Amino acid sequence: MKFSIAVLSSILAICSVTIANPVDPSSTMSSAASTPTASTSATSTDGPTSSVFSPNNAGCDSFDQEGIDLIEAYANIKMVLDTEHKKSDQKESDAGEYTKLIDKKMKKLELLEQKAQESNEAVDYTTKISQVKSETEAYRAILKTLKDELNTLYHEYLEWHGEWRKLRVALYDYLKKHDSTGEMAGDTPLLKSIPEFMQCFVKFYNGPPDLLQ
Repeated sequence: MKFSIAVLSSILAICSVTIANPVDPSSTMSSAASTPTASTSATSTDGPTSSVFSPNNAGCDSFDQEGIDLIEAYANIKMVLDTEHKKSDQKESDAGEYTKLIDKKMKKLELLEQKAQESNEAVDYTTKISQVKSETEAYRAILKTLKDELNTLYHEYLEWHGEWRKLRVALYDYLKKHDSTGEMAGDTPLLKSIPEFMQCFVKFYNGPPDLLQ
């Protein structure tokens, strides 16, 4: 799989905007995929004569323009995925806390209602019961909002994950094609285990190149 310069440029632009203002990638990535293609090999200048995996070159100097474009696009879309993942984790944590708060309020409400039945001062308990019910409903409203946001994030993540998988295949194809050291032979290695790739990757994103668990 080979991405054109136009498609890679679209991915970079979309990712940079999404990090600041997350959007539904289904509408944006489809337009990027339909952009007229132009062969990178036909438009780029001559690449380095040394191996893509040459240990003597620092940063991205080991890669030609096609490789650098792929790595930059991959780094940007990986940044979006990690951002979405962390947002989801935070909202799941918040939802868990509000679920606990609601459970506590419900137990308190049950206790107050029981005491109200046993007490001659039912009016005092009625006020407290009303307050607890109001607080519980407020927590439930917040919890519903969090769950709705989680659902939206989940579907956005799935869309971005699909685009990430396509770009990952293209990146591995490129690395295998230009590998003269045998480093890419056999089982597919984790990207973080390829020093030359990491030297270039960290110039665009200081996070992990492989998926967060």
